[in-house]
Amino acid sequence: MCLEVLKNDALLSLDGLGALASCAKGGVSITNNAQLTDISALAKVGALGKDGRGISLELSHLPQLASAGAAFGMLTELPGALHMANNARMSTPGQLLERLASVGAAKDGSSLRLH
Repeated sequence: MCLEVLKNDALLSLDGLGALASCAKGGVSITNNAQLTDISALAKVGALGKDGRGISLELSHLPQLASAGAAFGMLTELPGALHMANNARMSTPGQLLERLASVGAAKDGSSLRLH
């Protein structure tokens, strides 16, 4: 795992990570952060690897996050899967999906899991 933001209920944004341009050695997992509203600091990330499960990007259980569109602005392909789940305010992953030309698969065979 290159970046994991897990169970940090007081966290509102990912400010301070704006210089991060690549996580080629692993995936990014942002999960179970009850107050997180802004992940746009990750806009410069242009390369992701995948974690041990074969997942490149996981955004889940982020009830206050309304959009992932401003994040990962340089990302055009994922070697592993994209999993987004239980993000109550996010009606569509829109801009993030529109930029992706290819998505790999996780070890369970999934490529895109949106629920």
